[in-house]
Amino acid sequence: MHYLRRCHGSSEAPIYTPLIIPRGLGQMELDKIKDFLSNGTAPRSPSEKEVRYLKGYAWNTLKGYNAAVKKLKKSLSSTYPNGFELPLTGEDIETFCCWAGRDECNPGNHNVVATTLTKYLSGLKAWHLYHKKPYPSEWEGRIEVFLKSSAKADTATPKKPRKEAVHLSHLFFLAEQLIDGMAEEKATLDLALVALWGMARLAELTYDMKDGPLDKSMKLLTSDFSKGDHNQTILLLRSAKTCKPGEVQLIKLMKLPHGLCPTLAVQRRLDKAGSMKTSLFGYNINGRRQHLTRSAVISVLTKTWAKGGFGGLSGHSFRVGGASLGMDLGISTQEI
Repeated sequence: MHYLRRCHGSSEAPIYTPLIIPRGLGQMELDKIKDFLSNGTAPRSPSEKEVRYLKGYAWNTLKGYNAAVKKLKKSLSSTYPNGFELPLTGEDIETFCCWAGRDECNPGNHNVVATTLTKYLSGLKAWHLYHKKPYPSEWEGRIEVFLKSSAKADTATPKKPRKEAVHLSHLFFLAEQLIDGMAEEKATLDLALVALWGMARLAELTYDMKDGPLDKSMKLLTSDFSKGDHNQTILLLRSAKTCKPGEVQLIKLMKLPHGLCPTLAVQRRLDKAGSMKTSLFGYNINGRRQHLTRSAVISVLTKTWAKGGFGGLSGHSFRVGGASLGMDLGISTQEI
């Protein structure tokens, strides 16, 4: 049984028909990373050459870098009330580490764990590289000590409760509540079935905007679908979190003999979309295509689970539940 398997590095590509933003990174996408595109706090639009440069990154990587820059700007707002331009100074980096890293004596709601802070610093380095500015690395040894200080504080901080897993009982309840619901609720149910059996992140199956054209290189379209055989459906992800540039991930879904079958969920979405090459997880209202956004999906799921008294579930709960289910079915950890 391989319906939980995710395959990396495939060169297989489906046939597309035009429903794309010509340059690969449209204005809607660029608006999502405007902090990274800015020179310090000064807004800046990228040139065509820079847009091509940005295509070398996975989209989720760029969004992560943008989050790092956004945090950095917040940490320096009092230091530079009138704004600043790159490059940052070594003092700026240390200020950011003290602001974002944990200190058990001075906790703050903006603190992150040391591993996240390390990722943020990588994002700041990429920010400088994009703008062709020198990153302040002369005191890198001091930054490493600040990271160790933050890591020590992490060990003294109570850990957050482990995220709950979505189980079959949750899925049964979800199906009972949404199967006869509105178009958005039916689409959300089908997405939830694929998310669990395919161990997919909601961000990989949802869209950044609720309508309008989609970039084929970033989001899951109805054309990102193929049949392995009569018992298997394959979805191709180009914006998976762990996907390297130029690679795709495959979600292989096995046909199951019950109403919670993920291949039937995909087929329902394809049938609803008809001949349109558009979002796989979406629905039509008055002839206009609506794409499922992550926030809309979370809203439907949260309200539905609240009716059943299910607490502690989040978007990540599908991946946790899918992995747990795979282990229960005897699938190896390596394959999961």
